[in-house]
This record gives sequence, C-alpha cells and structure tokens, in this order.
Amino acid sequence: MSAAALQHQGQAATLKANAPRPLMQAVEGISEEYGWIVDFEDPLYRSQFDLADSTDPGWRASHPTEKGALRVSGGLFESNFPEPSSIPGANAEERVLEKLIADYNSSGNPGKFAVRQQADGRYAVVGVARKDDTGKDEVVSALLDTAISFPVQRRDAKATLNLIVDTLTANTA
Repeated sequence: MSAAALQHQGQAATLKANAPRPLMQAVEGISEEYGWIVDFEDPLYRSQFDLADSTDPGWRASHPTEKGALRVSGGLFESNFPEPSSIPGANAEERVLEKLIADYNSSGNPGKFAVRQQADGRYAVVGVARKDDTGKDEVVSALLDTAISFPVQRRDAKATLNLIVDTLTANTA
C-alpha cells in the first residue's frame, strides 16, 4: 500500500497499513485524516528479526557473501479505534494514538513504541524496544532523547555536526 487506508463506521474507525514500516504509514494516515501533528521515530533496528534483505537480486547473485541492503521487515497492520469526536473529554487524540500503539505493539511487526505528549498539542510516537539477536525484546532509548553537550569553543559547522554524530553513535552502540 502506498498510504494507510481509513474506513469510518459511525463512531468507530478502522485503519489498515501495509508497508515495511507500517506504524509510520499508519501515523501519517491518521495525522492527515484528523489534522494532528504527530512526530515519529523508529528504534534503531539491528537484528534479523526486525530487518529483511532488500538487495537487488542481480547484485545479490554476483555478490553472494556481501552484506547488501536491509529494510525494516514490517507488513500488514490493522487497528480499530473510536472516532475522536465520540470520545468525551479533552484527550481524544492521545486516547486514539494510545489504542493505535497498543494494537501495533501486539501485531508482531518490528519494534515496540510509546506515545509521548509534546508541547503545543503535538505528540511523538517513539520506538522503545527492538528485537535482539535471539528474538527477544530489547529496551532502547529514543535516539532523540540523547543528551548532547560539548565544550564551548570556536569550531566550524562540520566539526560541530561530527561531535553530535559521534555522541549519538556512542550512545547507540
């Protein structure tokens, strides 16, 4: 599917996504449908349980022992949730997103996620777990939660960017 599909049935809705990163597709679809601002961050996937080989078959045939290209190995995902207009109170957006995430986390697709409320009515869906090399869930910190600090000194933009990347790399190894 190129985009998530939403069907409305009175006071309920069904969302279907089918992509290597189905939750991202679902979050984009629900954001567009309801006009919500929802940021999305995958965990850093690393195991065969979350990733699939997407190498061009011709290249793979001539390079059978090379690493190749990987993609997230997600697939079909479906969630049923109440229409936001049918939820009493001021937290309808959060309740719908929580239901979407709960359904995703039990779907068997890669990663586990959580909803975080941000400033100014924004939400973020962030990866909080991935599979380890044995297939068990491994809790991870969201990459964008990494605190970054370095000494104040004169440096060019490239040196500053390298410090940021080095800090992120050290915290995700």
